[in-house]
Amino acid sequence: MTNRLLKNGSAVFLAAFPGVFSAGAQNFDADRWLSYEVGPAVILPKVGTGFSYDSDVFMGTTPSKQSDLIFMTRPEVEALFGATDLSNLRFSYAPTYLKYFDTDLLTRVDHTGSMTLRIERPKTTITGSTTVNYLGGLLGSFENFTTNPTRRLTHNHNYRLLQNISGKVSGSLAFSYGVQDYADGSPILDVTDWRVTGGTVYDLSAKMDLIGEVFYGQSSATSNNNAAINRGGDASRIGFFLGADAEFTPKLTGEVRIGYQTFEFDGTSTSSSGISAEAELNYELSAMSKVGLLFSRGIQQSVQQGDTSFVYTDIGVNYAQMLDAAGRWGFDTSVRYRNSEFDGTFFQGRSDNFFTYSAGVSYFVNDWLRAGLTYSYSDFSTNTNGAFEYDVHRVGLNVMVGY
Repeated sequence: MTNRLLKNGSAVFLAAFPGVFSAGAQNFDADRWLSYEVGPAVILPKVGTGFSYDSDVFMGTTPSKQSDLIFMTRPEVEALFGATDLSNLRFSYAPTYLKYFDTDLLTRVDHTGSMTLRIERPKTTITGSTTVNYLGGLLGSFENFTTNPTRRLTHNHNYRLLQNISGKVSGSLAFSYGVQDYADGSPILDVTDWRVTGGTVYDLSAKMDLIGEVFYGQSSATSNNNAAINRGGDASRIGFFLGADAEFTPKLTGEVRIGYQTFEFDGTSTSSSGISAEAELNYELSAMSKVGLLFSRGIQQSVQQGDTSFVYTDIGVNYAQMLDAAGRWGFDTSVRYRNSEFDGTFFQGRSDNFFTYSAGVSYFVNDWLRAGLTYSYSDFSTNTNGAFEYDVHRVGLNVMVGY
């Protein structure tokens, strides 16, 4: 029990509600309470509940700010096959009920489902995940274009095959597919994106793998039967990455990739290209604390104007600290900044900036009961009239039962 906070990953209670109760990988014992064996599966029920206070639930889309108290409850069930094996399969489903006391327009039930798999063989490893979300409420962030709650369905699928070829050399093949599907009539384009990636992994040493990858994909944006919306568009992307997955020092581990990609719209001369990068690093400050860095840079298609792309730069830092030797008290904090610079004539010169800060204190009563107090701040700004700017403070108090 001395490593609960760090084993569950940084950000046990980083946000007030959705996602706040997620935990990292654990070793399951089917004889534990709230853990049930049903045939080949281990069933793990859990439930989270809590309250939060939001300083502006409409996120700048109304002339004056509207604060509100929000109640949340989130039952969840997980089914894990192969709980103690290297090969395993996990399913989960969680509906989230959100009750807004003063703005009933935003009261709703959101749905989240996921599947993850890992298949280990002597020379072959297959990993993958699928997530499906059916959400309501305002869009916020870079999609804060509408004054009405918008129902949307998103699903993302990421799968990878790693095959040892000979000795230190392995080949990899990955496929990703994602969809953002908004309600008919909404001023947001539906976007479908897929990508195929092939690469080579070289085992340089016991502590470092060198990675080389090339990828090709397509992105397509289509209208939602809204006469006022700007037109959609299709685009192709191609690029490469070079990088390393390593234990750089006894305390510094992670993955770094840098490359180049081109994003070109079909049937036009419009294109965007530049350096792409991804990094995920973790540094163990001590046995009771760690700090993490996330960085990414790339190109995406606009959900407002389908023949326009933007270059994004996303950077985040998180810190996790156990506050006592027993591992019952923990503190988390994180900072994230994202900038988007738009290309094309429609949004020429447009620049969006999104900043978030969050912090939380968590208390583990035992392995299956924990509580948290959280604070978060979000600020979105833009130099265009196409989106609503906002800044929001949120304070939350949460309790979770389950592993």
